[in-house]
Amino acid sequence: MENNEIIYTNCLGNRAAQSIVDICKENSIGFNVYTLNEILTEKIEYNVLFYSMQNKELKPEKQTKINICDDLRKSIGQKANNNISKITICDKDKSIFNSIIRKLRTIKGIEVLDVSHSSHKVITVGSQKVDVDYYYTEVSKANVDKWFAVKFLADKLNIQYEDIICIGDNANDIIMIQNAGLGVMLENASPIYKEKAKYVAPSNNDNGIVDVLNKFVFG
Repeated sequence: MENNEIIYTNCLGNRAAQSIVDICKENSIGFNVYTLNEILTEKIEYNVLFYSMQNKELKPEKQTKINICDDLRKSIGQKANNNISKITICDKDKSIFNSIIRKLRTIKGIEVLDVSHSSHKVITVGSQKVDVDYYYTEVSKANVDKWFAVKFLADKLNIQYEDIICIGDNANDIIMIQNAGLGVMLENASPIYKEKAKYVAPSNNDNGIVDVLNKFVFG
């Protein structure tokens, strides 16, 4: 762990990823593929738009690597197998979004994040903050989530679960927020997600992480 080596992976296989992409393309719905070191996308929109705008404020070494592809399905086929951590799927139309969710759940060996509420992001454009709302889910290999990863590390490092602080702002954070000793949601999260937290910190644009560290770690 001190050498930044990967100590555990459980990724989507390329064939499953291509099946997911096929469903998205057939239904003209937005999607992005997350590998272990970059985001693959055909369009800068929704959650990738957030990261793209965020990158403008960060030093190169801190930026999220975004690779725009002409044909994502073909790009997946060129990647090493088991290199895809998840696929995110986004759309503003709830009926279209729900239809895609039902189709995705017919694919074996994957897990579709159960989301019934829209995602909320705040994007800074110049001096203005713009609210962006859309329906969002993510698809990973079955039995893979953030709390599983936290537990894996806690067990390896002999840390008690009640001593863990987890911080998030989205639907994929809920399971770890609910299981950690202290589950924190940031102010920029949707109201339905903040209800799951034991503490709500300022937004990620207002030093929310610093607030949590000062209050619960260094305070």
